[in-house]
Amino acid sequence: MSTPTVTTVADGVHVAAGPDVNWTLLVDGTDVTLIDSGYPRYVGAVIESLARLGRRPEDVRAILLTHAHIDHIGGAA
Repeated sequence: MSTPTVTTVADGVHVAAGPDVNWTLLVDGTDVTLIDSGYPRYVGAVIESLARLGRRPEDVRAILLTHAHIDHIGGAA
C-alpha cells in the first residue's frame, strides 16, 4: 500500500486517500473519530494518516463504518 494523502477539508475534518479507497478522520481536541477504514492491508496507512495529524491509534475514540463492504471495514481491527 502506498503512502496515503491526507487533505484537510474543514476544521477538524481530514480525508485520507489510498490508491483505491478513502477514509475520514474527525479530530475534536485530542479525540479522533475514524469514518471507514479501508481494506485490511490498509491498517498501516490508517495509522500513518493518524500520525500525519499528530495522533496515535490510542486517540481513536470511535469508528463509524458506513456499510459492511470489506473496503470500508477491513482496517478497523
